[in-house]
Amino acid sequence: MFHVDDFIGNSTSDQLLDEFQLHMESKYEITSNDDGMFLGVQMERYVDEVSLPQAKYIFRKPHQMQNIFDKYLPSGPVISAPKDPMRESYSKLFDTEDSSPCEVTEFRSMLGAIMQLTDCRPDICFSISKISQRQCTPRVKDRDALMHLIHYLWYTRDKGVILSRSDSASGEMLVRLRGYADCSYACHANGKSHYSIGFDLVDEETHTDADPFTSEHKTGLFYMKSFMAPNVDLSSCQGETCAVVELAKDAIFYRGVLEELNQRQTSPTPLYGDNDSARALGTKYDGSHKRVRYMLPKINWLMEKTKSEAIVLLRMSTEVLPVDIGTKNGRGSEFYKKRDRVMGS
Repeated sequence: MFHVDDFIGNSTSDQLLDEFQLHMESKYEITSNDDGMFLGVQMERYVDEVSLPQAKYIFRKPHQMQNIFDKYLPSGPVISAPKDPMRESYSKLFDTEDSSPCEVTEFRSMLGAIMQLTDCRPDICFSISKISQRQCTPRVKDRDALMHLIHYLWYTRDKGVILSRSDSASGEMLVRLRGYADCSYACHANGKSHYSIGFDLVDEETHTDADPFTSEHKTGLFYMKSFMAPNVDLSSCQGETCAVVELAKDAIFYRGVLEELNQRQTSPTPLYGDNDSARALGTKYDGSHKRVRYMLPKINWLMEKTKSEAIVLLRMSTEVLPVDIGTKNGRGSEFYKKRDRVMGS
């Protein structure tokens, strides 16, 4: 039995949906719409020449974005199309107090509105995480950074997270959960690092640990998180290890969710990172490196999870690690490739 107040249905034909709606109306008082909107998220069929014949769906928040544009860009954009969500100059001079204070309420209102887009626009996660650090004492240049981000959204308003839909035969197969973690060591003025983690789902049969990005499974991440480390890391190895720990905790949670959906993960969940030391410590630490004793609780916990075959730690090159865009201000072709990988485009 399910107790809900909102839900979305998807079917292979309109007839099935119509029959389901009539059945529900015979039992309950319900209202319905057919515009694909669910709690502000729009789901639409996405077909291009590359994905055919495999169907995909794109998830966007058009109404939320339009509300932002109406309020802050009532006459349309006033600058040319930004190439990136955040200016490089703003990122480099972020901690420099070279701008006067701005109105706090207006800044927080603008920031809060954009924050609501991150579930469908993971490409702005790092920018939001960075600018959010100025909520207490915002400056004019912080507000300008938000306006720059709004212009970036305006010029890329057709983008969203694209998730692949399998065919009816694949629907009987198990899905495979995969995770990704990255750390930018001591990148904040307070000495703390920045972590980013994310997950995607692929068919069990065609997944390979050696080549996780096969052409058959170009799907977006259904979850991505970008955040400042809770504590100061004493080394880049510690930062990478702590990021993997955060990823492993969420992996265990999602494994439980999938098991409730009759998609029990029969093999360890692959967790990808670009740091060899973190992977070695979490897999086969033998106590010989005394300098990491302060990290032993997390190292031992990771080893327990690898030995129980809940997770397996694998290496992925920084050049293709998708969540890398969640730990630093990306630019150029490498950023665009990782952005498209994260969003499934």
